[in-house]
Amino acid sequence: MEEVADAAFCAVFGKRFLIFHASFRQIHLEMGNWICCGMASFERLQREQALKEGDVFERKSTLFGMIPTTDRIFLQLNAAGNRLEWRLRDEEVDVARTEAVHLSHVAKILPSGKADLILYASTGKKLLDVKAKQPEVRDLWVQTLVELLEVHGTSYSPAELKSLQGELEKQKARDKEEYWQERTLDMEKRVMIANEKKKAFANVGMRFTAMAMARR
Repeated sequence: MEEVADAAFCAVFGKRFLIFHASFRQIHLEMGNWICCGMASFERLQREQALKEGDVFERKSTLFGMIPTTDRIFLQLNAAGNRLEWRLRDEEVDVARTEAVHLSHVAKILPSGKADLILYASTGKKLLDVKAKQPEVRDLWVQTLVELLEVHGTSYSPAELKSLQGELEKQKARDKEEYWQERTLDMEKRVMIANEKKKAFANVGMRFTAMAMARR
């Protein structure tokens, strides 16, 4: 009888232990997911805050639709997070004219060149064409604006997101290649200058040697 009782106790205890273990594991997974989601949300809020603080860009436009012009502008996301606003950087804040584009009017974001960013309307009209001071700044704005566009109903397909990410990665690779090419050319130039200096010193030394021998 004691053996039967022990077996029954073990069976009940083992079942409860398995249930407890499964529940604990589920809680652990949910906490992990919550922490990951919390970190992602925190990073996203940080990126949005960076856009709200704004940055200086070089805006490309045309005068009379024909003559290319460039202006330095201060671009920022408004406090509500639904509109991009900009003004000329070199004008006083109290007199500068503020221009804006609502994010609901933006259909596509296109990274271009080394640090360029272009916003397009659904009609294909170019809403804003700017160049960031650094590629990293441009990439931050692209990532954050894509996230904000989804909030306002403009979503990218997986293929479009992959293409967008691919373009940014290609640009980073091109930047690295360009950097090492510049470094190589700079090193070659330094070696050439050093060799020229050595040659000049050698010529001076030979000249003094010849003069000394001539005096003997």
